[in-house]
Amino acid sequence: VLGRPRPRSPARRTGCEVSAAQQMVPFAKLSMSLAVLAAALVGMAQASVVVARAGGARALAAPRASVSMGLTSTNVANLKKKQDTVDKVKESLEQSALIFTFRADGLEVNQLRSLRDAMPEGTPVTLIKNRLMKRAIEGNEKWDHIDDLLHYSNYWAFVSEDNMRASFEAVQKLLKDTGRDKPEHPLGDSKGVRGGVFGGEYLDAEGVVKVSKLPTKIELITQIAKGINLVPTKLARGINLVPTKVGRAIKLAKADEDEGSD
Repeated sequence: VLGRPRPRSPARRTGCEVSAAQQMVPFAKLSMSLAVLAAALVGMAQASVVVARAGGARALAAPRASVSMGLTSTNVANLKKKQDTVDKVKESLEQSALIFTFRADGLEVNQLRSLRDAMPEGTPVTLIKNRLMKRAIEGNEKWDHIDDLLHYSNYWAFVSEDNMRASFEAVQKLLKDTGRDKPEHPLGDSKGVRGGVFGGEYLDAEGVVKVSKLPTKIELITQIAKGINLVPTKLARGINLVPTKVGRAIKLAKADEDEGSD
């Protein structure tokens, strides 16, 4: 019994053991704090990635939205421009008695400027796309007869009744000056005036020529006035001739009586 060592109680631990146990407590707290900090840093990093992705998506979406808005604005402007053209064509049709067309191929800006200067006042010559011309005349019984002419790139002349001859002659002069009167011209049969509409009727090229030669209202009135003025003159001449003819007849009758008495 005397040789066996007596176990020490916890209260009797040595100073070294106590100090070691006390030192373990701060290390545990420090490890826990570091773990919490690491978790927080990982969370912050993940949140940053999410924010960065969201920001990148917004950055990509912004240019797309701008492009989309730009395209929408352009489309609206184009639609408005086309509608303005259709409205102007309708307005020109209301003031026209004759419309006719010729191809725009090969005509230069200065040549068209010279033509417009030569046309009578208030007679527009306009380059109009076929589908817009079709929209302008659609449902209009007076003008909706030009399907056969809605090919190629065309200029259209909108002519009032008093300006048909002068307008046609101005266009013919342009076509002649540009060599379209020559048989070997590359445009072939469509090198000149192609056709038109007058009085609700479709005209081929020859029909436009004939209509352009019709007298204007002023010319008709002048011809009628001249005819009316000629009637009194002819009547007076006829009346003046009556006594002369009667006198001649009397003289002839008297001469016959004298011969009979002899």
